[in-house]
Amino acid sequence: AVVSTQSTGAILEQKMEYKPEPEEQREVMASIRKIKNDLLKSMADKFKQKLSPKEQRNLDWISEKGASSFLTCLPLEKLRFHLTRQEFHDAISVRYNMPIVGDPRPEICCCGDKNTIEHALSCKKGGYVSLRHNCLGIIISVFQFSCF
Repeated sequence: AVVSTQSTGAILEQKMEYKPEPEEQREVMASIRKIKNDLLKSMADKFKQKLSPKEQRNLDWISEKGASSFLTCLPLEKLRFHLTRQEFHDAISVRYNMPIVGDPRPEICCCGDKNTIEHALSCKKGGYVSLRHNCLGIIISVFQFSCF
């Protein structure tokens, strides 16, 4: 009992600290990050395989860098970065491929095709393409005049 008490006391008095070298620590952290990223990528790939091609395309689109920046930008009215409540709900519905509540669009587009959200955003006769183009022109002109 005396030996174990002395041994325990000696062990408790020791200061065992492991301080890895900074380079070694960086290598370990990088390998842990790589293992984690590989695991998450494989899980995402397995999940993506279960989706339809349309859902896969939508997931790719909303996963792109900067795709959700409209959620975090400052709502500056001068630059037309503000959204009304309805515009915000519409943007979320389009982003997650959900039906728009109170959607005023007609069933058939003026070009004769079925008027889905995807069609409305890409139809040359529907007007949304030119609206997006004009909005971009307005933003550029605001920046141009604000510089002078």
